[in-house]
Amino acid sequence: MSLVSSLVAIVPMACLPFPFACQLRGSRCLAGCLGLLVALAWVESPGAFAGNPTSGPANAPTNETDPYRVQPGPAAETANAPFAELAAGERLAPPPKAIDLLVVVAHPDDESTFGALLPHYARCRDKAIVQLLMTSGEWGHGLPHHTEPDQTPDYSYDDSEQPRFEKIPPEALYPFFYREGELRRMLRISGVAYEPIFLRLPDSSSLQPWGEPTAAFELWGGKDRVVGRIVGVIRRLRPKVVVTMAYDGYNGNPQHMAASHGTIAAVEAAAEADRYPASAAEHGPYTVQKLYLAVTEGQPLSSADEAVVHHHVWTPCDDGEGRPVDVRAIAARANAEHQSQGMKNECPAATDFVLKLSTVGPDRLGENDLFENVADRPAEE
Repeated sequence: MSLVSSLVAIVPMACLPFPFACQLRGSRCLAGCLGLLVALAWVESPGAFAGNPTSGPANAPTNETDPYRVQPGPAAETANAPFAELAAGERLAPPPKAIDLLVVVAHPDDESTFGALLPHYARCRDKAIVQLLMTSGEWGHGLPHHTEPDQTPDYSYDDSEQPRFEKIPPEALYPFFYREGELRRMLRISGVAYEPIFLRLPDSSSLQPWGEPTAAFELWGGKDRVVGRIVGVIRRLRPKVVVTMAYDGYNGNPQHMAASHGTIAAVEAAAEADRYPASAAEHGPYTVQKLYLAVTEGQPLSSADEAVVHHHVWTPCDDGEGRPVDVRAIAARANAEHQSQGMKNECPAATDFVLKLSTVGPDRLGENDLFENVADRPAEE
C-alpha cells in the first residue's frame, strides 16, 4: 500500500477519538487531522524533517544561512505554554561527581563578558562545565521587581536606558525566576550539558558605593556566608579549574566584585579542612588546581590582578572529529538568549584571562589553554 493511501486510511480513524477536532467535516477535517499526524511525527522524529548540521547548538533547529541561530525564539516556541514553564526553562543534566570547569558570576548574562569561553571548552575541549550564579538577576533591566517572594512586582518600574521587556506575571519570577530560563537556554546553545547552580541571593540595582563589594556582601548576609556557600559548591563539584569575574568586577558593580572576591577567598578556603567544617565533613576539603579572573580585551587590570597570561582569540576550533566549530558565532547566538536584557547577537573577539592562583605551576605566556598543566584526578580525591 502506498504512503498516500495509507494516510487516507489511517487519518479518518485517527480523527474518530477526537470529535472536537472534527467539527468541520470533509476535506477540512481530513487536512486538519493529517496536519496533526505530521506534527506528531515531527515531534517524535524531527531528524526526518530537518537536516543534521555538522556544527551548531545541540538539539536546536537551524537554517542553512545561519547555522547557530535557534529558530524560532523561545518565546515563539512556547507562546501557548504556561508562562512559568517558559520562565523555568528546560532543565539540564545533573553534574557528575567531579567537573572540569566551574564558572562563577553574579547574574545571568555576566558570562557574556567571558567571550566564547563556554562553547570553546564545552564543544571543542569536551569539558564538563557548571555555572554558579550568586543571584537570579531579578532586578535586571525592564523587569517587574520585588525583593521577597510574597511581594507584588512593581510594574511601574522603567529603565530609561533599556526598553521595557514584555510584562512578566508574578509567577514567572517566584519561584521560577524568569532569567534562570534565559540562562539555561544560553547554556544549551553553548554546548554546556549540566544544570547551573543558582544561590538565589537577593539582587539589587541600587547598591552603593560603586567600586567596592561591601554593600553586596551585606545584602547577601556577610562575606563569610557568601564564601561558605561557594566553598560548599567547590567541595561538592570538585572542579579542576575555576573562572570568575575581574577583581574590579569589570565596571565596579558591587555584586560583580563580591562574586569575584568571594570566589578567590573560597578557592583558598576549600582546601582547608578546618574552614567551613560542615561542608568539609560532607564532601571533604578540596584543592582547586587553577583559578582565573577574566577581563575584557584592552581593559586595564586592577592592582590586585596579575600580569595577563592568556589572550584567548576566539577563532574556530576543531570539535575532535575534524569539523570546525565557530565558537564566537555560537557564543553570540547564546548571548542573545538573554532577551529580557536586550542582549545583542555579539561576542568579543578575544578575552584576557589572569592566572590568580595555581597549585600546578605557572602558565606559559601565549599558550591559550586554561587547562595547561592541569592533571586528571579521580572523583574520590
